[in-house]
Amino acid sequence: MKTKDLHSIYWLVAAIVIVRAAIQILVINEYGYFVDEFYYLACSDRLASGYVDHPPLSIWILKFVRVLFGDSLAAIRSVSILAGALTVILSARLAYRLGAGCFGISFAALAVAIVPVYLGMNKLYSMNSLDLVFWTGSIVLLLRVLERPTLANWAVLGVLLGVALLNKHSILFLGFAIAVGLLFTSHRRLFLTPGPYLTGTIALVLFAPNLYWEIQNHWPTLEFMENARAFKNYFTPAHFLVGQVLEIHPLLPPLWLLGLGALLLTEALRPFRILAFMYLALLVLFLATAAKTYYFAPAYPMLLAAGAFQLERLSDARRGLRGLAIALTVLGGGALLPMSLPLLAPPDYIAYQKFLGLEPPQLENHRLGPMPQHFASMFGWPELVEAAGEATASLSETERAEAVFLGSSYGMAGALEWARNSGRDLPAVGSGHNNYYQWGPPIPDSGRAPRVILAVGYERTDLEPYCGSLQVASVARCEYCMGFRQELPIYVCRAPRSDLSELWPEIKRFI
Repeated sequence: MKTKDLHSIYWLVAAIVIVRAAIQILVINEYGYFVDEFYYLACSDRLASGYVDHPPLSIWILKFVRVLFGDSLAAIRSVSILAGALTVILSARLAYRLGAGCFGISFAALAVAIVPVYLGMNKLYSMNSLDLVFWTGSIVLLLRVLERPTLANWAVLGVLLGVALLNKHSILFLGFAIAVGLLFTSHRRLFLTPGPYLTGTIALVLFAPNLYWEIQNHWPTLEFMENARAFKNYFTPAHFLVGQVLEIHPLLPPLWLLGLGALLLTEALRPFRILAFMYLALLVLFLATAAKTYYFAPAYPMLLAAGAFQLERLSDARRGLRGLAIALTVLGGGALLPMSLPLLAPPDYIAYQKFLGLEPPQLENHRLGPMPQHFASMFGWPELVEAAGEATASLSETERAEAVFLGSSYGMAGALEWARNSGRDLPAVGSGHNNYYQWGPPIPDSGRAPRVILAVGYERTDLEPYCGSLQVASVARCEYCMGFRQELPIYVCRAPRSDLSELWPEIKRFI
C-alpha cells in the first residue's frame, strides 16, 4: 500500500475515533452512575486477586484511575471511552491484515464505531469495554501468528490472553474458538509445534493469581455462574439470535453476513477462514450454554472487517455503492445513537423508542420499567441515598451508633457505601450479594454487634421472622428505574432475634 494511502487511512480512522469519543464525552455525566459502577468502586476499596463475579484487573485499573483522577463519572468512564477508541483502531487493523484498502479499512472502523452494543458498553466503567479490546487485539495477534508462527509471536499472544483472563473469564470462549478454528482448517498442523502450548502455558501462569484466589475461596465464581444461568439470565434461542441483529445494528447484518460468507467461500480470504470457524464455534457454544446476547458481541469486529474487505472488492467498479453504504451506515448509526447513549431526556427517549419500534434485548429476569435495563440502572440512586438519610435521621443517637444498612443487592449497598464514603451521615453498609458477602457483615460505629438493621430491597415477609419490631422508615421512589426499584421501602429492624454474623450464611446470594 502506498504511503499516501496509509496517511489517508490514518486520518479517516482518526476522524471516526475522535467524533465517536466526542459524542461519548458530551453525555458522560448524563443519567448518573450505573448500578455496577458503585459495586466496582466498592471493590476498588478492597483490592484482591479475585472477586466472586469477576477477575481483578479492571478493579486494579479503576483503583489506579481513582488515585490519579478521583471517582467522578468523567474520570472513571474515560477508561471505557479510550477502550472504545482502541477497539475501533484494532478493527481497522484487522481489515488491513485481511488485505483491505483505504475504503475497506476506514469502512470497517466506521461500522464498528456505530455498533450499539459497543457504544453501550463504552458508556460505563466495566470490564466489558476492556474485553472488547482484548478480543479484537488477540484476533489481530492470531493472524500475525498464523502468518509467522514463531515462538516469539506465540508468546506475545499468550501474554495478551493471560492478561485478558485477569480482566474477564469469558476470554476462555475465545481460546476455545481459536482451538476449534485451528482444528477445522489447514492450520491444524500447528498443534504439532510447541507454539500453541507455549501460548497456553504463558496465559495460565499470568492467570495464576486469580486461579489461586478461586481455589482458596472454594470456587465462588463457578457458583455465581451456575446461579446466574439458572435464575437470573433471560434466554431463548430466538431471543439470542434476534439480539445479535439488534445489538450489532439492524442495518449491519448484510455486512457481517457478507464477511462470514467471504471467509467461508472466497479464495481471497481463504488464508483467514479460521475466523469463520471461530465465529461458528462461538455461536454453537453460546446457544448451548444459554448465554446472554452481549456475550457474542466481541466476535463481530472480525466479521465486520471481513465484510468491509469484501464490500470494497464488490464495489471497485460501482463507486456509488460505496457512497450508499457510507450514507446508510452514518444515518442508521445516528438514528440509533439514543438507544445506546443517554442523549435524550427519559420522556423523549421513551417516545423515540416507541417511534422506532425497537427495544433492546432483555438480559435478565427482572421486572422492567419504562426505560430499558441499561438505562434504568442509572436512575434512582440519589433518591435512595436521600431515603437512607431520612431513615437514619429517624433513629435515636444511641440507635444510630448501633445500626447498619443491609442491602439486598450490591448496587444498593454500593450506592449507600459510596455516599457514606463521600461524607453522608449513614451507618456502615453490607450485603449478602456476591463479593459483599465475602467482605462479611457490616460493623456499627459502636464496634459491637448491630442492634438496629436498616434493610433495603427486602420484602417485609422476609424480614419479619428475624426482627423484634419492624417498620417502614422511608421510601425511595424513582420513576425511570427498573420495576422492582420504583418504590423501595427502607425498613427499620429493631431487636434482631439473632446476631447478624449468625444470619450471614442465610443471606448469601451469588448471582
